[in-house]
Amino acid sequence: MTTPNERLRVGARWRLLVAFQCTWRRATQAGALRTMMRGSLVICLLVLGLALGCGQKSSDNLASTGNGPTPPNPGPNEPPTGAELVQADVRHTLNAVYGGDLETVLKFTHPKIIEQLGGPAQAKTTLQNTLNQVSAAGMKIESLTFPATPRFTNSAIHDFAVVPTKLVLFANGQRVESLNYQFGVREVAQTNWTYIEGSRISTENVRTFFPDFPSGFEFPRVYRKKL
Repeated sequence: MTTPNERLRVGARWRLLVAFQCTWRRATQAGALRTMMRGSLVICLLVLGLALGCGQKSSDNLASTGNGPTPPNPGPNEPPTGAELVQADVRHTLNAVYGGDLETVLKFTHPKIIEQLGGPAQAKTTLQNTLNQVSAAGMKIESLTFPATPRFTNSAIHDFAVVPTKLVLFANGQRVESLNYQFGVREVAQTNWTYIEGSRISTENVRTFFPDFPSGFEFPRVYRKKL
């Protein structure tokens, strides 16, 4: 059983996250891409958003919360499918965030974010500080599932992947469920994907990040709620 002081500390952590999310949303609506991609606030949103998403709170009917379809496992001599590869990437990244594995998080972070943070050295320092905050907050993954099969599209320059996730986090007796997605990008003919937290990527703003993104793509809905 948690004490009143513990409950106050947990509540303060969730309120801080909501404040980060509101700042991100206002910056996006104002078109201030450069501002919102700079500094420790962005890294906090990148890391915490990987789990909780930066989308609005919403009721249960915004999106399905079932486990949904997942790709079949390959046989022992079969290579993994594209869907399995990006899901594995996302799982590794989330486990790295909550396990304090800085190098893995950096490996899967899109270069646009690294560049806006001042390059690899500065990004590494800022991200390490944020992972330390995540650890100090005692946040742990209770469960991670993939509620829908990843969807892919491409341009002449880039391949794109949208990887839906359903995550339950636990911290000091409180649980939060997030339906979210990760936005994967790689150059055509390349092998490795990197990712941007997806809930602030939408039809309206995706070409601010990637002018070559194909038109007509429908992004998944997202939600976040306390359990």
